[in-house]
Amino acid sequence: MYTFKTDIDEQSYDIFVEQHPMGNLLQTAKWASVKSEWQSVRTAVYQDNQMVGAALILIRTIKGFKFGYIPRGPIIDYDNQALVSFYMNELNQFAKKNKWLFIKFDPRIVRKSAPFKVFPSSPVLSDSLEKVNTLTQKGIRYLGLTTSLYDTVQPRFEAILDVEQFDEKALSSKVRNCIKASRKRDVVITSYDEEGADLLNHVIQKTMARKHIQLRGADYFRLIKQLYQDKADFSIAEMDVATATSQLKDKINALTTQMTSGNYRERKVKLLQEELTLLEKRLSDLNAMPVEDKAIMSGGLSVGCGHVLEQIYAGFDEQYKQFYPQYLLYVSFVEYAKKQGYTRVNLGGIENNLEGGLIRFKAKFNPIIEEYVGEFDLVVSPLYYAVQFALNMRKRLKKKG
Repeated sequence: MYTFKTDIDEQSYDIFVEQHPMGNLLQTAKWASVKSEWQSVRTAVYQDNQMVGAALILIRTIKGFKFGYIPRGPIIDYDNQALVSFYMNELNQFAKKNKWLFIKFDPRIVRKSAPFKVFPSSPVLSDSLEKVNTLTQKGIRYLGLTTSLYDTVQPRFEAILDVEQFDEKALSSKVRNCIKASRKRDVVITSYDEEGADLLNHVIQKTMARKHIQLRGADYFRLIKQLYQDKADFSIAEMDVATATSQLKDKINALTTQMTSGNYRERKVKLLQEELTLLEKRLSDLNAMPVEDKAIMSGGLSVGCGHVLEQIYAGFDEQYKQFYPQYLLYVSFVEYAKKQGYTRVNLGGIENNLEGGLIRFKAKFNPIIEEYVGEFDLVVSPLYYAVQFALNMRKRLKKKG
């Protein structure tokens, strides 16, 4: 027999979410504090005093209409039809009692999962269709297989790295050379505590200016670190410019001395001259740096949940592109995940058509692509349909205008 409860204590709730196969960072109790502009409630289903289902519901009121949103949840066994039916009925009753219009949810039900190179020809997982049918048979509205990254609240396609299977040697020679060049040119990855929020914000601002988009700022990043503490990490690709310059000058001087004091064959002289030219080019790049001490080149914020390290924000300062810091940064995500005991790294959303800037870069690391079935609306009030009609008309008028 199942029982439905609300306002579950944070500790037992998070233990369940992190241990469940469907568990996700966006369903942890602390995520409600990240989304402080929303109200929230934690709900759960128990069987014989054991938690068997959970959902963090974010609540918002827009133009007088209240609705709930369950990001990447509920966390339940979608093969258990009795459990799904009970939970959905209880959520419906809870929403009616609180006069909500509807509850939107987008569980991580995988529709397809395959390496990037073979993903287009990979089969649809049959159990995903069964899970969708289970939900729609309960009267829940399925919003279908959307075609744009921006059609849904959460991405419907994500790039995943398997920590154990990831092999830097298996990357293309071009990518390996970029990683090697970054290391040779004294770019290092440093983990930061809360002070990393300002460093990440620095490169995020550069990304915003380059792509003409709006992203979060330092206070938001700092809050995530404060909430998730050791599970959150700021990874910053940086360079000590003064030290790198000094070391490079020493190498150039030593090589110059070697060339002038030795009696080498023509082929050896040519090789030494090529190396000297390369070092002088690197020194020229360093002298052209906009800073004289520490250069902040790229950065990311990752948070762990269960066995997955979620890479939730990343930025890149394009003026340092010749140092390839973003390549080294992405490899560091896997290294950090392995050290912390995570088995997967979620690189985040990509374009639904597998084309565009997001997938173009992430594909360089041979990810697994996961496609999810998408969003569902649990309709609570008949007014839902009238409101949806009005919103759709507004979108059409905007497109025509």
